Amino acid sequence: MEMKIIKLEEEWDLAFETAKKVLLSDGLLIYPTDTLYGIGGNALKKEVVDRIRRIKGREGEKPMSVAVGGLSMLLSFFYLKEEELGYITRYLPGPYTFLLRAKKPMPVSKGLVGVRVPAHFFVMKMINEVGFPIVSTSANFSGEPAPSSVEEIKKEFLEKADLVVDGGPTKYKEGSTVVDLVNKKILRKGAGEFEF
Repeated sequence: MEMKIIKLEEEWDLAFETAKKVLLSDGLLIYPTDTLYGIGGNALKKEVVDRIRRIKGREGEKPMSVAVGGLSMLLSFFYLKEEELGYITRYLPGPYTFLLRAKKPMPVSKGLVGVRVPAHFFVMKMINEVGFPIVSTSANFSGEPAPSSVEEIKKEFLEKADLVVDGGPTKYKEGSTVVDLVNKKILRKGAGEFEF
């Protein structure tokens, strides 16, 4: 596939239909969220996850997060204790990544899996439409600054994706707050305020 950029504000329907096709054919998509721009594909397929790792230049099996379309998808793929569910319903959708126990092994991580529900209508709708979690990792080479607009993404990186959805600058312009809900620890302070 040849990489193309579609602007959401100009061609929302085209962006949506094309993004769906790319994801369903195991392609890679650069997409906006509420925090930063991500690169993603089917998070359940090892070859898709490996391709993203290679593009980013990530060593070994460094874990990556996934994005789901909402609570029902989250409950399909992850175990949640009542207390964890309380935090999920209070803070999501929003600028948070919660580490949870996956019901089945996922190629993104050998242990707990980071899960996002971005507060971004396009992304939530797209993920619900395809019916599977997508990889949620920032659209940049490892060790480089994470982008909050398409303009901040290097051309060499953009060219690795099958589709780039340009939704303009992101709302928060910084990474999500990462919280391990299983071990009750805040691992990274980001765009969202969180307390146990």
